[in-house]
Amino acid sequence: ENLRKIKLLKGDEFSFQTLLDKGILELIGVEEEEDCRTAWEIKYLFTGEKGKGLEKYTHCELDLSFLLGVSCGIIPFANHDHARRVLYQSEKHSGQAIGYATTNPNIRIDTLSHQMYYPQRPLFRSVIADSLGKAGHPLGRNQILPKAEFFNGQNAILAVNVHLGYNQEDSIVMNRASLERGMFRTEHIRSYKAEVDNKDSLEKRRKFDDAVSFGKIQSKLGRVDSLDDDGFPHIGANLQSGDIIIGRSSESGTDHSIKLKHTEKGMVQKVLLSANDDGKNFAVVSLRQVRSPCLGDKFSSMHGQKGVLGFLESQENFPFTKQGIVPDIVINPHAFPSRQTPAQLLEAALGKGIACGGTLRYATPFSTPSVESIIEQLHR
Repeated sequence: ENLRKIKLLKGDEFSFQTLLDKGILELIGVEEEEDCRTAWEIKYLFTGEKGKGLEKYTHCELDLSFLLGVSCGIIPFANHDHARRVLYQSEKHSGQAIGYATTNPNIRIDTLSHQMYYPQRPLFRSVIADSLGKAGHPLGRNQILPKAEFFNGQNAILAVNVHLGYNQEDSIVMNRASLERGMFRTEHIRSYKAEVDNKDSLEKRRKFDDAVSFGKIQSKLGRVDSLDDDGFPHIGANLQSGDIIIGRSSESGTDHSIKLKHTEKGMVQKVLLSANDDGKNFAVVSLRQVRSPCLGDKFSSMHGQKGVLGFLESQENFPFTKQGIVPDIVINPHAFPSRQTPAQLLEAALGKGIACGGTLRYATPFSTPSVESIIEQLHR
């Protein structure tokens, strides 16, 4: 019935909303899905199984990969992986990955946040990734789609090799020079919050002699060298563990200052003064700490292949190609057979072909290019 409706539509300009209004496209909820008989692909509407007639369907998927959710559908060649590894990536690793989580980090005051300095979108594309984001986005030009916010991490040059025994089991070896050039560099921002009394809260308590206010006093808790007279550090101040970050005191002289703990240090990113819904005045000071990867940090590919950084090797001790290309990461070849993730090898081969100027770019699950096509693109 809806196929006939498509024929009746005239003109070339059809938006997604037009098709929804006409009833040709329908958004199905999880509860409704139980009562639908959905064809996985349009060919199933016209061809039945051998020995059987045509099946009657109520709906048809727009694309094969729409069977999966967002975090699953952006995994390249997901249908080639073992199901457990795809679930690892979509449920656990996609949530733990560090990228650029928000578009307004300068005005947020999260207690703890991590941001990557140079997040990148993958070289490949998928139908679900193309469907996300806003149409007509100003960044979407030259076929570079502005969907980078759905991906975290960076593109690295990978070698599958055994390196001096330092990448046994799930360990990985990284190129120290790559990290010094800024690869996988992140910043770790922690915010400290302190409240003080205002006129309304003092009237309720009726104890004016013990009113807490911001200000710099000589504290026995820690150093106050970085604080200004108002009790706050200036932006850009370098605070170390043991320093006072927010100076507070009561009129009776009791010290209520907030001190940095043993492992906490960094540069002051921002200082904010405001009031909450209850009318209490509060201050927030955010500290920024730059982190480069160190031994013991966890890394993962898009296929649930997680590993821990086991050794930082100098660039001159790494293997190299005849063009002089040195890898950023070396992982163990034994990671593939038991985990059953051939899709990572396919992604690597496709990525290399794209980096060399290939036009075959899509790695959509269930409609992926063949191995022969990927090999042919590499040879070209």
